[in-house]
Amino acid sequence: MKTQVFTAALLLSALLACKSKHKVDGSVTVNGSPFVAETCGVATMNLNFNGVQSTTHSVTLTDAAGRRLSFSDSDGVAVGFNDGAGTQLDAGRGCGSVRFVGSTSDPAKLKVHLDADCRGSGIETRAKAEISGCGTFGADLLP
Repeated sequence: MKTQVFTAALLLSALLACKSKHKVDGSVTVNGSPFVAETCGVATMNLNFNGVQSTTHSVTLTDAAGRRLSFSDSDGVAVGFNDGAGTQLDAGRGCGSVRFVGSTSDPAKLKVHLDADCRGSGIETRAKAEISGCGTFGADLLP
């Protein structure tokens, strides 16, 4: 179920990322190079699988090349990377933390704290940052 939740959150984040006046304080790198976000979006997903409800939050950063880096609060932190050409990769799980402080429905007050050192699918992601001012979106997925 956790893989389904993570995959759904990443796909939704990638599809619905929107322009924002965000701020990234700290460092986010992919394979040793800075990941400079042009846009940022957060999502809250409420899922129901066979009567078991789960809520997952995610933040997706998109750079000028269209690459997307997503952090979900599933399994401590789960990281997804989209290369901008449509390839979605699982870039690590349980390799740090992501905390959402405030409500995802109130972008003026929401802060996202990232502390991750993740590896997966040939991608190394390091993030020690606070993100604020992202655009917001959300959905309920019910079977």
